[in-house]
Amino acid sequence: MEQRKQNSIAFIFMAVVFFLVLQLGFYYFHFNTSLNEAELIDTDTYMRLVRVEQLAETGDWYDSTIYRNNYPYGDTLHWTRPLDVILLAGAAPLIPWLGFKKALLQFGIVFGPLMGILSLIALVWLARPIMSPKARNLLLLIFVAQPLLFQVFMFGRPDHHSLLVLLFILLLGSLTHMLSDKNWEKYSIMAGLLAALSTWISTEAVFAVIMVFMALTLLWIYSRNRYAVMLRNFSLSLLLFSSLSLLIERPAMEFFSVVEYDKISVVYIFVYLMGALYSAALSRIESNQMQIRALLAVFLTIPAVAAIWLVFPLFFYGPMAEVNPAIVPIWLSKVAEAKPLLLSDTYFIVSFLGTITMVLGYLVYLCKTENRQELSKPLTVFFIGFLMFTALTFYQVRMVYCGLVIISILLALMLNDIINYLSRYPQRLLSLLRPITIVVFISFFPIVGMTVSALQSEEKADSARSYPNLPALCDYLNQYQRLNPEHQTVLAHLDFGPQILYRTDFNVIAGPYHRNDSGILYTHEVMTSDDMEKVKGMLAHRQIDLVVIAPNSTEKVLYRTENNPLAFYERLTNDNSPDWLKKLELTKEVQKSFIIYRVDR
Repeated sequence: MEQRKQNSIAFIFMAVVFFLVLQLGFYYFHFNTSLNEAELIDTDTYMRLVRVEQLAETGDWYDSTIYRNNYPYGDTLHWTRPLDVILLAGAAPLIPWLGFKKALLQFGIVFGPLMGILSLIALVWLARPIMSPKARNLLLLIFVAQPLLFQVFMFGRPDHHSLLVLLFILLLGSLTHMLSDKNWEKYSIMAGLLAALSTWISTEAVFAVIMVFMALTLLWIYSRNRYAVMLRNFSLSLLLFSSLSLLIERPAMEFFSVVEYDKISVVYIFVYLMGALYSAALSRIESNQMQIRALLAVFLTIPAVAAIWLVFPLFFYGPMAEVNPAIVPIWLSKVAEAKPLLLSDTYFIVSFLGTITMVLGYLVYLCKTENRQELSKPLTVFFIGFLMFTALTFYQVRMVYCGLVIISILLALMLNDIINYLSRYPQRLLSLLRPITIVVFISFFPIVGMTVSALQSEEKADSARSYPNLPALCDYLNQYQRLNPEHQTVLAHLDFGPQILYRTDFNVIAGPYHRNDSGILYTHEVMTSDDMEKVKGMLAHRQIDLVVIAPNSTEKVLYRTENNPLAFYERLTNDNSPDWLKKLELTKEVQKSFIIYRVDR
């Protein structure tokens, strides 16, 4: 027993080392091929640090408006405070040696892998009630080797997605322990706490909550037992801790007055209240007939759903219910993570479709042959979660991460069964078949996806290589502002906004966030207009001092003008600017990517 425990710890250690080596390799490759001198991965990471720096500077917990974005009106993101606090706490020990800004940056760089290591440990805990030590080792290997999930935990990515994946793993672990442990009351309350914390971080966690409600209700219908009581404990814990999180996030006087769908608000408190009432009623039903329990569950669901529809009908449109439809065709529909699966990257489509086909086949096999008692109840949770998050991924690829956690669990069970089947062969043959089977099983669809993607036209590859050098731009802007301190506002592509905010003291107009619809629409209108008097007036209205364009970047998709040579953006790219703009002399490094004009008022 002691030897087995030591072997398990050794394998976890090797999995963590393997994970970190892969992460370092990917980090090096990624930054040396696309992001030049940047330290972080994408726009959200820089905006997160801007937000945390502002919190540390002002100490104002409730004011999360970034006043230098969407200038002069400011922009309030849909993000919440938990990750801000974690980043501040992680940076704190480094401040005496590095100073605040560098300490925050360095902790931000390692935040993703840290969440990945904690996720690996959480996976072992999750799998303990349902998997053998050998199967748990396979789970770690599969989890680390999934490129689509691997990217969440990259170095240089301090955003909330990796934290949400960790919390989702812990939520699933609470459920596997709850369904197989005598201390199920403790785990049902823990599950509610984890779901509440996830909702506080992102309201997309509501889908995980729905998964829990559906799974426990189905288990109660099928075999009654104490599943309704588990659901009641979960929902009451969820309601209590969600209410506490809302009281912490915003002033108490705004508890009922502020209605938001993309951020924790009274909307989700009301939804969870309806869930608590539903589960409380369910737990009091004593019928021994499965058909009666099913009818009563449906009967109780209808008024709960109807109440939500009457009070907050937009809830059923999802967290993005209040997005301004005007920004969808010009920006949101072009965001990679917001696209439907079948319109996303070829590699993603091929590898994901291949994987879910394999998992579906295994689920059908389990439904027909499963007789392992320890797996039968958690399998209900995994099956519902797999179907739900697969469907959500087809709708929007950003929903794939929780689904990939469940897929990893099911793939580990499947691979373990395959290896057990192969164990009937002679040991000499098995020692050859086992590693070949593991490598093929894990890598087949990713390799197919990469091969198909590589056969695509070179246009996408060229676009990836043309990522502009934003650190060089920001260095130039800082030098420019030292000589021209009266110039404070720059108009640039919305994807450039977060880095400009982080690296300079300039104001910007737009960032890639759905709440910044006025800045996005303003930028699009300016760049696509062919009325130069109107453009001049609009620039003066927002006090624009510099206009920055990067003709070889993806901004040309945002500013598409159907080849109208008189459009403002087309005139800037063709060196045909109005006489009230002056083209600036740039350094050699900056002029590789950018053209900058000064606005003369």
